[in-house]
Amino acid sequence: MILIFNFKKNVWGKKYFCLFFQEKSQSFFERDLVDLPSLRCELGFIDGMHLFEYALQDFINLTRMSTPGALFLFHDVMPWSFEMTTRDHKTLKKSAPWVGDIWKLIPIFIEAGMKDFISVLTSAPSGLIAVTNPGEQLTNNLIEKFDEIFSKWKNIELESFGISNFYQHEVFTSPENFLTYLENINFGSPHKTDKKVWVSQ
Repeated sequence: MILIFNFKKNVWGKKYFCLFFQEKSQSFFERDLVDLPSLRCELGFIDGMHLFEYALQDFINLTRMSTPGALFLFHDVMPWSFEMTTRDHKTLKKSAPWVGDIWKLIPIFIEAGMKDFISVLTSAPSGLIAVTNPGEQLTNNLIEKFDEIFSKWKNIELESFGISNFYQHEVFTSPENFLTYLENINFGSPHKTDKKVWVSQ
């Protein structure tokens, strides 16, 4: 079966420049974007296949093509039931909410020494992890230990991990507080340049 884009409304708005790639993320990152040599990610939103290893791999790949001040967001990190954290969504009833085991990225990032680079936003319904670019050294550590991380965390379930352990990490914050932080560091401020700037609206 071949899936094609089927937009029911204008999703690109007033963007001066917009690209859509219909392929698996791994295929995209294996692509040599020779036609866009200056393409650099400043804001990445990681969502889709709700398994932590896929999200972690997308993050690693994105950091390789990102600016030092880039921000990455991961969706669905705060489940409200144990059932929705299953790795096999086929076990759920049709249309039942599913967030998979993306929640594991919180302790994984903390164990990797990235606590100072992450914030968990308590936004409804299932939260977001916001990660500022941790730099090459910490990212390389994730690359080198990827198989070890996957083996350790694959079969850990939230119920056995413990809700109290999940929420004991001092990384949770309100979206309002995080937006104030972004304003303080001038994230997303207009570029002062005479060159043409592409702005998404």
